[in-house]
Amino acid sequence: MTPKRIRGEDHEPAHRPAGVPRTATPEAGERPLAIRPHRAATWPAVVVTAALAFAAGCGLLPPDERPQDERPPHPRRCAVVVDVSASVPPELHDRYRQDADAAVTACAGGVVHVDVADANARAGTCAPVERRLSAPKPRDNEVFDGQAEQEQVDAAKEQTAALLGCGLREPAQATDLFGAIVLAGTWLHEQEADGHDLTVISDGISTADPFDLSARELDDGGITALLAELGSAGGVADLGGVNVRFVGVGVGVEELGPARLGRVDAFWRAYVDHTGGSVSRIAKTLGGA
Repeated sequence: MTPKRIRGEDHEPAHRPAGVPRTATPEAGERPLAIRPHRAATWPAVVVTAALAFAAGCGLLPPDERPQDERPPHPRRCAVVVDVSASVPPELHDRYRQDADAAVTACAGGVVHVDVADANARAGTCAPVERRLSAPKPRDNEVFDGQAEQEQVDAAKEQTAALLGCGLREPAQATDLFGAIVLAGTWLHEQEADGHDLTVISDGISTADPFDLSARELDDGGITALLAELGSAGGVADLGGVNVRFVGVGVGVEELGPARLGRVDAFWRAYVDHTGGSVSRIAKTLGGA
């Protein structure tokens, strides 16, 4: 009589696939090791590989695990200086705010810093705005990231409006463009960036002593002398590699006359050149002449 076969004993399995070796005898209490055909053993790896590829394509992997060429570059840094001093007539306040909004919007995808150009700002009375204008958690999805970026831009505009409101509520001060531009230059160079931009929204007449432009002779000799004085007093910013735009120059101070305003224009071009920057625009508005 043939002895009855019992599972777990040293024997050939009743339905062992052809070509698969017999299993080793398990220890007492162990479950026998089942060897399955190669085809069935590989499908989980295929699924995992596909899932990782999907995650990478949808931006779900952490930034440090993405390929180097897909990581975001150093964001552009944009500084905006807005004049809220006593010399700015009330009818220009809304215009300056709109120009500041336009400058913030133009920096989308970068990092923006907005400050006011008077002594209150230097004393820290009104805190400047600093915000990164890109999706906080990008997903490499154009629609999602675009919406998230716009939310950051809108938030920066709201903060800018609050900053300007703070400056206008404080006791009137003289315009300190040189102090504001020096601080902006320092901020622009605090971190490596793919570009540096400075937008100055003002009539261009800095009135803070001892560098009141309304009382200065701005012929070639006067400009040279003023730049030397500013250098000795720490009033020359580091604008190396910075693209500079002046918005509103001459607006509200037409009584100075075309010749005088032309010399103000010449002075700011000389100043920026002296600091290592470059002037891309001096105009009455951000988008026009």
